Amino acid sequence: MTREEYLRRPLIEGVVYNVDIDEIQIWNDTTLFIQIHNCRKVTLQEVQAHFRQLQYEAKASENVKLKGTTKFMPAVRELYPAYRASCEDIERLFAELTELVQRIKLDGIHYGCSDDELLEAATQRQNEISKYYWRSSAYSRFLSYDKCIRNAMLDKPWEDEKTVNYTLTIA
Repeated sequence: MTREEYLRRPLIEGVVYNVDIDEIQIWNDTTLFIQIHNCRKVTLQEVQAHFRQLQYEAKASENVKLKGTTKFMPAVRELYPAYRASCEDIERLFAELTELVQRIKLDGIHYGCSDDELLEAATQRQNEISKYYWRSSAYSRFLSYDKCIRNAMLDKPWEDEKTVNYTLTIA
């Protein structure tokens, strides 16, 4: 089927296009066509600063021993180059997806959209980005290390008199 034949089909009503620098969504009342987030950037310096703050606050408490710290930051530093490379790839794919979505928006989404080659290309970019959010990816693991530190800073387990040890885990 040619693109022209596809475009002669009736438009699907009520399709909403939300495209910004952080997220792309295309949906209507019955279907979510595209939904993906752009790269969440965290610098190694930010993670290190949060880690030092965590160590400082835990050490200030006399009843808590922070465990896992000797292996935690070396693992984070080792993972950082792969995380940065992932961010660059996500941003590239997100830019391509943004361009495709702008073209889709101009034409609209028509009935029988499984034949829409632009929507198919956009879905492929979305799927490529989604792989970076899998738990086993360097991108996801680096962000989980950052989240582990930030959660400990929010929870402040050393303020609980019953907490004696708090371990930072490396997945």
